Amino acid sequence: MPRVKPRPSAGARQGTYDADKLYVQARALTYLYRISRDEGRMKSGVVELLQWIAGSDLERVFKKAFSLLSPRRKRAMEDNGHWEDGEAREEDFYQWALSKAYNQLGREKQLRVWRAIDEECSFLNNFNDLAAQSVIARNFSEFGTAFGLNETEVEVLRFLFMGEHWDAFGGFFINELECIKLSQRGLLARILGVQRKELDNAFRGRLNTLKLITGSYRPEVAEEAQEAILVHGGKSLSESYFRTCSDTNIPLSQFLVPAATVEHMKALLCAQGERPVHILLYGAPGTGKTSFARALIGAAGMAAIEVTQPRDDENGSKRLAIHTACVWAAGNPEHVVLADDADSVLNTTGGFFLQGETRDKGWLNQLMEEPKLRVVWVVNSVDEVDEAVRRRFAFSLCFGRLSRGQRVRQWIGVLAAHGAEAMLGKDDVEKLVRRFDVSAGVVDMAVAQSLRVATGRNENDGINLGECDVFKTSLTRSLEAHMVLRENGSPFLPPQGIEGDYSLEGLSIAGDLAGTMRAIQAFDTWLRADNTGKRRNCNLLFYGPPGTGKSELAKHIAESIDRDLVVRRLSDILNPYVGVTERNIAKAFAEAEETGAVLVFDEVDSLLFSREKAHRSWEVNQVNEFLTSMERFRGIMVCTTNAFDGLDSASLRRFGHKIRFDYLTAEGALTFYRRMLAPLCPAPLTEAEEARLSHLERLTPGDFRNVRDRFELFDRDGFSPSDFISCLEDEIRAKQGGIANRTLGF
Repeated sequence: MPRVKPRPSAGARQGTYDADKLYVQARALTYLYRISRDEGRMKSGVVELLQWIAGSDLERVFKKAFSLLSPRRKRAMEDNGHWEDGEAREEDFYQWALSKAYNQLGREKQLRVWRAIDEECSFLNNFNDLAAQSVIARNFSEFGTAFGLNETEVEVLRFLFMGEHWDAFGGFFINELECIKLSQRGLLARILGVQRKELDNAFRGRLNTLKLITGSYRPEVAEEAQEAILVHGGKSLSESYFRTCSDTNIPLSQFLVPAATVEHMKALLCAQGERPVHILLYGAPGTGKTSFARALIGAAGMAAIEVTQPRDDENGSKRLAIHTACVWAAGNPEHVVLADDADSVLNTTGGFFLQGETRDKGWLNQLMEEPKLRVVWVVNSVDEVDEAVRRRFAFSLCFGRLSRGQRVRQWIGVLAAHGAEAMLGKDDVEKLVRRFDVSAGVVDMAVAQSLRVATGRNENDGINLGECDVFKTSLTRSLEAHMVLRENGSPFLPPQGIEGDYSLEGLSIAGDLAGTMRAIQAFDTWLRADNTGKRRNCNLLFYGPPGTGKSELAKHIAESIDRDLVVRRLSDILNPYVGVTERNIAKAFAEAEETGAVLVFDEVDSLLFSREKAHRSWEVNQVNEFLTSMERFRGIMVCTTNAFDGLDSASLRRFGHKIRFDYLTAEGALTFYRRMLAPLCPAPLTEAEEARLSHLERLTPGDFRNVRDRFELFDRDGFSPSDFISCLEDEIRAKQGGIANRTLGF
């Protein structure tokens, strides 16, 4: 028998191993017993795995096997040249020698070798203690509970995971035995100690539907599942996927949802019974859906668990998170799942490029049928939600943009909730509403933080003038920062209002403008008072040369009736994909009707061109969609165009008011000069200059604005009225295609 180098004992060696590795070694030994103890031969791969498990203790196993050999076979092994100078080689020698000795023994003696292996690996016998200390073991237990996996499914997932993260384990079971291949499923069933049918069902069951494993030829644990299993630092697996929502300070009444609707949703969430309850909140981003959901669940007397997302949802982590939260909530009936930003899960009918996280409607439908489950889903769009999914919602509510008046009431409600009504006057609130179109949640956060900055306290128990000024400044800065963030860092540009010195005086308009304004006022009064839902509209067509004041008059109309202005240009509507342009047209009308805004289509001739001149079917379709939407629209719409003759003839009868804008008259030119240019120059117009100005043709209000913008920032003593008139002449020549070859007055 050769002399061997002294090795550390198993007990000493355990201190260098982490609990996870010991746990994996114990499972590897269990798997190895199931397929190797009854084998008549010990392959080199088995010995290599035993070397990884037992380490230096393998030499004692070899001694045991060597001692069981007959004297003749002992001498034969010694004569093979594997001892040098009485010293045994390192691990390679023991791997060769143990396999050689074992394979020469009879069955009874082989079992004695396995008993020796048991003794040398006794440090792994206390499996329960190892599992309790191993983060991996605890996470597998929690993982199985979280996803509702059975024992076989957990066993499969654990086996694949260990094969990917421990080279010795994977080298033998995955690479050498290839037991995860479909053709070797019988061997894998033996290794795991399960029936073949149970194993096949495990691969077809939740491991597949939840995408916990990927690949059919060589299955692997999905990346998201691996990350969850590898959680360290004592963090619960459930914390990776959901959290308890914090209460919102915004009362339900401030969301401007009808009280009867709110009570109905609360009753649905509180109803007893086995049937699941799913509520869908959908609408554009920033409309307050999530804040409303939290307030609704709280008002129903329940706790909300909000689904989180541990990583980008490119591979299904959102689905895992929602499923985990739902499984947990099923055992905690006082909780409601809040699945926020769930578009990628619910939108299952899109094409290849537009599809969501999964197109597996079967999984989703099965989840939504789980008894007693209560989920509030929040999405931005329902365009790609399958009909089979839609019918499973007990109730759905669309969140659109709020009107200006509704936003004012919302602001006042948030201020009241924080006890900060005295911080802002009504005029201050209206200015903020005009400038910042933000959700109730954003307002709530900005008010709360600004109140702390202004008062130095969480509660407002006394307000002075200085605090009000600090509050307003802080509030404005917070909202401006949010608007920049919402535009991904682009500068915040407040909505452009009407010119401060705007007046109808001087405009060259053909038509009864005064009568039109009275008609608009009357329609606005009816629209605010009517609750029958009757389809009526006030459609106006402004046409004429560019710069004659069409868009400014549309702004003036919106201001005069205290409504928001929604402007849609060609770039907002047209889309190269089939049907999207028509959808954008319908969406523009729907949004304006929902918010009560004045809807303006700029350069509408590109959308309402004559169908007789159309060359493609989609051109006809978009005109048809526009005309249909016009007829069904309940609100005020203004269309502007520079090309009246190019409009579709059928569209003209749908405009109740048609206003033609023309170039300024001589009197109109003088009016706009006095309003826009005279304040820039102290010198009055001479008779000659006035006559020169009066004789200019094809002048528009836009020309005066251009000249004013050129000179507005310069010293007002450096220019004369003649300089302004010369620039106006240049504007006219430019429109006629001429070129002004001189400097612009300075």
